[in-house]
Amino acid sequence: MRIYLHSELSTSHASHGVSHEDYDQYSAYCTRRLSRLRHGKPVKRELLHCRQYKNSLSTKLDENGKDTLSSSKAKHAYRAIDMDNIPSDVLSTHVNYFMEPLYCAERCWAQSMSVKAIETNGVSSSSDAFAGGGGDPKKDWSPGKIRAHSIKRLRKAVKFATLLESLTISTKASPSTEDDDLNGGDTKDEVEEKKKAQPPVDEHTQMEAKAYASWMRGNLALEQNHWQSACNEYQTVLTLCESLASNIGGSSSSKVEGSSDDNDGGNDLQQLELFDFFTTRAQNVIAPLLRYCHYELQVCVHIILCSLFS
Repeated sequence: MRIYLHSELSTSHASHGVSHEDYDQYSAYCTRRLSRLRHGKPVKRELLHCRQYKNSLSTKLDENGKDTLSSSKAKHAYRAIDMDNIPSDVLSTHVNYFMEPLYCAERCWAQSMSVKAIETNGVSSSSDAFAGGGGDPKKDWSPGKIRAHSIKRLRKAVKFATLLESLTISTKASPSTEDDDLNGGDTKDEVEEKKKAQPPVDEHTQMEAKAYASWMRGNLALEQNHWQSACNEYQTVLTLCESLASNIGGSSSSKVEGSSDDNDGGNDLQQLELFDFFTTRAQNVIAPLLRYCHYELQVCVHIILCSLFS
């Protein structure tokens, strides 16, 4: 299965306020989108935090292998989920398993950017006319509280982005397969080897997920002034974006020219759009951030050397 994660995000950003820096609008859209993703009939048993689905594969287990449910016995009580427990063959059945952590990370990122807009401009990214009359209470926060809240939301965005990256490379086998192998007389080493199922998505999607997770980790390191970590993460993103652009450009040029099939024409257009997107992102978004981190590293080194030899 192939998922164009960055193409999905580009469409969402352009349609829901990110292009004109209305991050509150985009955060609200992510919340609505997450509700639709989780309530899809094929996936709601694994993605909804309801106690009625406590026997599903995604229920979070403790060290003893027991579920960590709340004390309430109500049907719709909270149920903690762990998507790492979902087998690879189940993940490959529906795209919502990957869109859910993606939009969780996007919502946290949008909330962080909204708070940063208050710190930078002194106003919220959304108008006070739509804030219920009282305006945004975050405007009264101190700069330290605003920065701490922004970093907190970025940490959570990194958590979900890392989860997305791990899901794309998951090789967890279904429990029924493991039981069959044990009953068939296989040794533990053989069972462990068979447990490595095929990843649920192809290599292109894995590269996109890794690039997205590295970009989010770079944003967190940049906000925390960890310049070396930010440089490493942004360099990874830059390399992946260039690799994705070259792979897409190579696959497009290898096709037979002069094809009259409408589907081929649509695919070629999509490939060209993706090539332009990754090329532009590498040159206009990632490269300036990388140069800024390199500059800050040089300044820090200069300050340290001056303090040593002064």
